[in-house]
Amino acid sequence: MPSGDGFFQSSNNTILWDKRLVPEFSEMNSGSQKKLSFRLTPFLYADIKGGTKPEIEMTITVRGERILESGSVEPISTTETRKIILGTDLNLSTKTARSIGNIENSGPIPPKVDQPTTYTAIWSISNSFNQVSNAEVKATLPPYVKWVNIKSPANEIISFNQITNEVIWNAGSILPNTGFGSSPKEVQFQLELLPSSSQIGQAPMILGQVTLSGLDKITGLKIESKAPAITTNFSGDPSFKTGDDKVVP
Repeated sequence: MPSGDGFFQSSNNTILWDKRLVPEFSEMNSGSQKKLSFRLTPFLYADIKGGTKPEIEMTITVRGERILESGSVEPISTTETRKIILGTDLNLSTKTARSIGNIENSGPIPPKVDQPTTYTAIWSISNSFNQVSNAEVKATLPPYVKWVNIKSPANEIISFNQITNEVIWNAGSILPNTGFGSSPKEVQFQLELLPSSSQIGQAPMILGQVTLSGLDKITGLKIESKAPAITTNFSGDPSFKTGDDKVVP
């Protein structure tokens, strides 16, 4: 949308500023300036037709009349074209599961003090316009949660750093359209909770805030996405019942 003194014409996708809308344009002396502004909101990826390039191209034309020393009037104009390359929309989602996915879990539900219960953590990546390289996902385990080194798919590169207590997924290259009209890139892995009496009545965190980073191969920019920590609340799982996430004695 243009600033308050501009007019957007939807029939030809142009924005107009002239002396009727901007009084300063009636006469501008040498060296004078007038700043104009407008805001663009790109379409959502799902609304863009296939084959559309992730870029915005604008043509800016300025026209006026120059008064010569003789008093005669000379028409003048200049045109500039600018292109904006859109960065990709890289997103990460996380959830906890018990009965869904490719990993079998065990242990009491609701979780019981001093008894291990396992959960499946699921990370999913979606990517819109541009290919992303060197994608990496990281999160830290709390001290009462154990990495058991069970993952799916087996060929995904996911590891645990015992020094930093981080789970690290080297997701590699993320192609355009991943998760938009196609399946997201996903990994599942198992975590083991050993709850304490201090957590009775709580739904403990089992994995800290998750960070996804990568390199947009079109813009050359590093991009980052975050997802919140996950807990023993696996309400997205059809086997979940109210109270299943709370630690009991």
